[in-house]
Amino acid sequence: MRLRVDGMLNDKQLTDPASRFYNKPNDYAMAALAYYNCFKCKKPYFGGRRDCEQNAEADNRPAAEFICFDCSGISHANCNKPDHKEFL
Repeated sequence: MRLRVDGMLNDKQLTDPASRFYNKPNDYAMAALAYYNCFKCKKPYFGGRRDCEQNAEADNRPAAEFICFDCSGISHANCNKPDHKEFL
């Protein structure tokens, strides 16, 4: 779902038969996107693309810095579609 939201379903890595991710969207998503376990609730959450600078340094950050949106205390826009909460 995240590949679709980020417009990555037509990336060359998925469409090029020479790519190791050819027709393997789940493998590509796990390699290209960062997911972390929330320090507070222990649930996984989407943290952005792995090629972003902030995610490149994730291994050097204290575990307490990895907080999901729900545990962060930041208010968010209301949406009547429960499956969209991750994308707000």
